[in-house]
Amino acid sequence: MDTSKTTSKSSKVRGLRLTPEEDVLVESFLASNPIFDFTTLTRAALRAFVANPRLSITPVRLETIQISHKKTKTKRSKNA
Repeated sequence: MDTSKTTSKSSKVRGLRLTPEEDVLVESFLASNPIFDFTTLTRAALRAFVANPRLSITPVRLETIQISHKKTKTKRSKNA
């Protein structure tokens, strides 16, 4: 029997690593919102991101941006 064209209805399990701080945030959210479980929350977040893959990143400090830009600049040689 050729099963290459059949689709499986079973779920695929994937892992996710969280920092201790992220874990506290997730657990706090789930405790405050008992209608959600971790799987539902993760699926919703992934679907939303895949539908609109944009990230909004806010720097902690302006100095962090300036320092990172200074590290990436290269010096030009005088002969260039």
